[in-house]
Amino acid sequence: MVALLLSQVYVYTEQSLLHCITRTYMSQFEPALDAKAIRGGDWITIDPSGAVMRLNSNTLLQASGESSGYIQIQASGVEVATKEAMAIVTGETDVEPIKYGDFQAVSSWTLTTGSKKYWILQDAIYVGSTSLKPGTEKGTFIVGSKIAKVVSSSTNICV
Repeated sequence: MVALLLSQVYVYTEQSLLHCITRTYMSQFEPALDAKAIRGGDWITIDPSGAVMRLNSNTLLQASGESSGYIQIQASGVEVATKEAMAIVTGETDVEPIKYGDFQAVSSWTLTTGSKKYWILQDAIYVGSTSLKPGTEKGTFIVGSKIAKVVSSSTNICV
């Protein structure tokens, strides 16, 4: 199962990246989730070498609808700091979007909730891929995260 998980808007300043998650959709998971971020933080740090960006995110979501609930979502990952990715992250505007899979960007995701409806979402591990594009306003950029639930499969191989 794969679903577009987060639409995120970042504002680049010389000192830091400011972050705002707008909506969260997990339409292909059961149960489907439509939520908005009510608080949290997301940090992208760049290694001293300039070759790798590291993602750390911890956000509290509030589900929409009649059976709303709260879900904490945490993610960490690494992204190769390509010339194109760095141009977007540093706020350049005349840059082409980077599609999912066009650069090495992987992450792991966990969800935690007390909601009965969404309880099953926390009984899994998810992995993700990233897409980047310049924002509509100067100095901003948008990150999309596409995640998949990790499932085991049976094989005839053993240790």
